[in-house]
Amino acid sequence: MGYDLRITRATESPESEAAPILLDEWVAYVRADPEMRLDEQVEATGYAEMNTPDGNTIRWKSKGLATWTAPSFLGLAKHTAWFSHREGEIVVKNPDKKTIRKMCAIAKSLNAKVQGDEGEAYN
Repeated sequence: MGYDLRITRATESPESEAAPILLDEWVAYVRADPEMRLDEQVEATGYAEMNTPDGNTIRWKSKGLATWTAPSFLGLAKHTAWFSHREGEIVVKNPDKKTIRKMCAIAKSLNAKVQGDEGEAYN
């Protein structure tokens, strides 16, 4: 399962569609940030795919899927931070502290905030 943090303009996450971060706006941000890239695999195949340490394959479909290219670490293993645009917000699953800081910088640029599943705010 996991824990999601989101970049949102809404007071509460379910309201993100009322104050959305538009897909075109997100794509423009990603293209302007040298540390971010749109996931080419999604553009070519319609999905991103990765193998987990236990041998399972995760397939993720999201038109606005982007990767933070700066190194990030979760424990001792290298960690890829995927930023998924969905329903007017940007979602990252299980972000580490460095990724949360990046999310806060992105939120500031988009005039938004970072919020957790329980409604907690991050700065």
